[in-house]
Amino acid sequence: MNAAAEFVDANIEAGRADVIAVRNATDDSTLTYGDVLRRVNRGGNALRDTGVQIEQRVMLLVPDCPEFIDIFFGAIKIGAVPVPVNTLLRAPDYEYLLRDSRTCCRWCTSRCTPPWSRCSRTHLTFGTWCTSAAMAEKFHRRRSTTALGTRPLQKSLIPSR
Repeated sequence: MNAAAEFVDANIEAGRADVIAVRNATDDSTLTYGDVLRRVNRGGNALRDTGVQIEQRVMLLVPDCPEFIDIFFGAIKIGAVPVPVNTLLRAPDYEYLLRDSRTCCRWCTSRCTPPWSRCSRTHLTFGTWCTSAAMAEKFHRRRSTTALGTRPLQKSLIPSR
């Protein structure tokens, strides 16, 4: 069982591609299930293209915003384990969480990057603070088509066991 398949792909298969799935309370923008599927696949591809593998843990320092869905379910879809953490902690707290959770990398928004500067592990940074549809679009434009793939990945991204 893959939770991303249950929460994202199943809605597409049920014919809900054009139904609103997410409403951003900050700017009242919306995403359909079709949008969510494309964004989750992009998030999963971005992780996979950076070397994240099945069962590896990825720490997520991302606020509650639509971009959280992209990377959280994207990680699950490729078989990685997302480890979301509080965005208001201090560098020593993050260092402890990195060691304790045995994450292979961390994924954070650029607004959340400064606390990581004194931590020793590698991290990937994407986007900016998630407050508008324009910022969400900027995240997707920053990724090359090849890395994020316009390739169809609905089921192929789900690891087989």
